[in-house]
Amino acid sequence: MKALFLILFLNILLPAQKDSLAVVSDTTLADTSRALKKKAVADTLKPIYYSPSDFTAYTISNSTILTTDYRDAGDILNLAPFSFIRRLGTPSQPDEINLYGYGLGSVSYLQNGIEMNNRLLNTYDINYILTEDADSIQVSNIVRGFFESEMNNPVAVNLIAREDAVPVPYSRVKYYEGPFDEALVDFRFAQLAYKKFGINFDLKNSKAENSYEATEGGVWTGRVSVKYYMSDKINFAIGYNYSQADQSLNGGVDYDSIKTLYSPAFWDEVLYDNISAPVKYRSRYVKKMNEALRFQGLFRYGSGSLAEFNIYSMRGLDEFRQNEKASNAVTDNSGYHSGGFEASNTLVMKFVDVYASLQYEKNVMTRFNVVDDNYISNFKASVKGKFTGAVTPAVFVKMHNIDNASYFGAGADLSLASGNYRFYAGASYFERAGERDPLYYEVFNFETSAKYLSDNIKAGATFFVSSKTRVGTLPVVMPVFLNGGYTGYTIANKEKENYGVAADVSVKYRYITSEAGFSLINSPESGFSKGIVPKYNASLGVYYTDILFDSSLALKTGLKIRGFSSFLNTSYDHFYQRIYPAAGEIPSGLTVDFFTAGRIQEVAYAYFAWENIFDRRYYLMEYYPMYRRGIRFGLAWEFLN
Repeated sequence: MKALFLILFLNILLPAQKDSLAVVSDTTLADTSRALKKKAVADTLKPIYYSPSDFTAYTISNSTILTTDYRDAGDILNLAPFSFIRRLGTPSQPDEINLYGYGLGSVSYLQNGIEMNNRLLNTYDINYILTEDADSIQVSNIVRGFFESEMNNPVAVNLIAREDAVPVPYSRVKYYEGPFDEALVDFRFAQLAYKKFGINFDLKNSKAENSYEATEGGVWTGRVSVKYYMSDKINFAIGYNYSQADQSLNGGVDYDSIKTLYSPAFWDEVLYDNISAPVKYRSRYVKKMNEALRFQGLFRYGSGSLAEFNIYSMRGLDEFRQNEKASNAVTDNSGYHSGGFEASNTLVMKFVDVYASLQYEKNVMTRFNVVDDNYISNFKASVKGKFTGAVTPAVFVKMHNIDNASYFGAGADLSLASGNYRFYAGASYFERAGERDPLYYEVFNFETSAKYLSDNIKAGATFFVSSKTRVGTLPVVMPVFLNGGYTGYTIANKEKENYGVAADVSVKYRYITSEAGFSLINSPESGFSKGIVPKYNASLGVYYTDILFDSSLALKTGLKIRGFSSFLNTSYDHFYQRIYPAAGEIPSGLTVDFFTAGRIQEVAYAYFAWENIFDRRYYLMEYYPMYRRGIRFGLAWEFLN
């Protein structure tokens, strides 16, 4: 594989025969392939592309994804404000993405508007996200999250899959390597067949061998879709997703054993020694499988109005094993099978846009050899005003029903654009089912933001408040699976009250781009003075960008510094896939990374990353030591185009 990588890299780097007098108008690594593909089909047909419902969100474009130093989708989502990745220190692990102070069990992951979360656990493994297949990734603001989510989760992440209709074959391969045999291969293919069928295919495999004992893992995930362009007014599509993960779950380093076996002078040295450090579980793992089949119809009418329907089926299976061959073995196969439909209509008129959606779903779930089912329905509607093209008020309502219990939600927001300035303010209230009947939660959210956008300066600031109050009889104790048995975690009456401020700025001067970001999230847990995410996060990046070698290389290279404050320790319940507060604190941390990305001959990207340059020793959960100093490199190559 390494030899193949080298041959491809040298082949692409060789100078091509092109006009040496060509004028280059842009010195960034912007993605031009999307524009070329749209131009290629402009004279033959007008595809109807999926359009997310009009909610204000932080959008991460395909061009940003292509030029970002990322190991997986977690690094991409970490670009969003109020985000935090709780990593377990080795690749292919089920890391947690926390947004606005909400993590596992409170974030919905959608693909083109259809929720992909595990219906039994209300979670999604970020290793399943096909970043190379994404046209963009949208993170809802806190006001609109429940409106997009099927399960009334406070935050929603919508993965907009690429739907290319190219008359000639398009293919792209990405490959990268890192320490401890970490590797990733991602292959993407698209073509327009018989002038009417758009074919898109993406397959990704990532894997890593043992860094610490029992940390090996691998993930296969793929998507294939065929879209039939019946006419400019009617399109049909069928798509299939499949994901499979094998993940070792060692529970982290056994620090108590280190204290028993070694003198205090060697405790930290052994903790960060991946060869000598003992782990809590030498034989614990989970095998996961998820698949989804979807049939979609899109109908364009009037002046921009769009009707859509989706019929889908999803299935998942988690096989959890602990001490599989011992007398104290823990074994559980849990799964779900879901089927449903969703129909929506966006009516575009002169002064208002009216959106309405109806969804119905049945879920059959299995855990501890017990079969259960539930029924979910959602009705939601929004009205957006259009005044002078700059002021956009909107109101939205939603009725969520699960097992004959109804939960109401509503909100309003206002967007304003004036020259280089953008302003937003919104508020919402919604009810959400609890994880133990007869509980439910009342959630109030508010967010406001201001942005300045110009060619050389981009700056913004955001403030939010999210209050989540439990309604029901106290006390409620959730079972938590820890150290081979169950303990109790009491849910407080006012479980969450988060607020935060974030600011970011990007300044470009000639060939130098400086980026800085800061966020404050106050999210203390009940009974603790701190929250399970850092109160302060900050980053600073300085990059050099230019076009070099007779327009053959578009280069971006620089340093990025990240820092975070101390925060409350947590325990990871892999059985229920939840994060719970635990005793102790995680110390503050600071890392420095070097990154280079180059677009070569407009057909390839080369990547080089030297992470944690100063070999900072730290962890984000006791005791999962984070990545030490190491080098990752890779190449993405377009061919057959």
